[in-house]
Amino acid sequence: MRPYQIDTAEGVSWLGLAGFAALLAGFGLLFLFTAILPARREARALEALSQRRAWRVQRELGSGGKGTRIRVTPAAGADWQAEVSRYQNGNVQIRTTEYRARAPRVAQGAVVIGPGLGGGEAALAERLLGSMEGAVGQVLLEGLTDAQLAPYLAGLRRVPGIELPRATVLASGAAEAAPLAARFAPLLATWQGHTPGDEGFPILIVSPEGTRLRLRQAADPARLESLIDLGAALTEGDPA
Repeated sequence: MRPYQIDTAEGVSWLGLAGFAALLAGFGLLFLFTAILPARREARALEALSQRRAWRVQRELGSGGKGTRIRVTPAAGADWQAEVSRYQNGNVQIRTTEYRARAPRVAQGAVVIGPGLGGGEAALAERLLGSMEGAVGQVLLEGLTDAQLAPYLAGLRRVPGIELPRATVLASGAAEAAPLAARFAPLLATWQGHTPGDEGFPILIVSPEGTRLRLRQAADPARLESLIDLGAALTEGDPA
């Protein structure tokens, strides 16, 4: 008796189909573990967050099902909102989290507190921001943020005499920067104790439009809650 072997075109065809089916099953499992299950866990965590804090949580799909946005607002009133955004811009994946409140505000220009910059990096940032006064600069700024904020960010300068650990303070005018930095400093120190590194730095932007705290990552529900609490502590006591 000869050993079993497949020596027909039909046998080869069935073997190929079996391999293809196994490949599809493998991709299905990969999609299950990398997309479906994490999305379900996140949905459950967001539902628990909504119930525990009495917040409204909405999850929206982008056009064509591309990208997602999670929006959190208080159940009563509209003093603040927070958003987690995930979408594709060309070949670049955009992942951001932002908290917005109507206060505190500055009368004009902006105050920005971001990750620490060395002397050379800070000087370069000042030169770039200082050249943003014209129409071309406005277009560039709109690419970095939204059109609402762009006019306020032109002309930012590093504020001398204000030192925050692992942070840089930029402002259009120094007068309003000092009290904001003093208020933000202890909150930032607590945050950095739990979340070291520039990627998790909550960038503070205060303008006549209000206050924003921005992370350059899509926060999970626990980090999102922490960012909202940070924003609430920063804006506490300010009239909207």
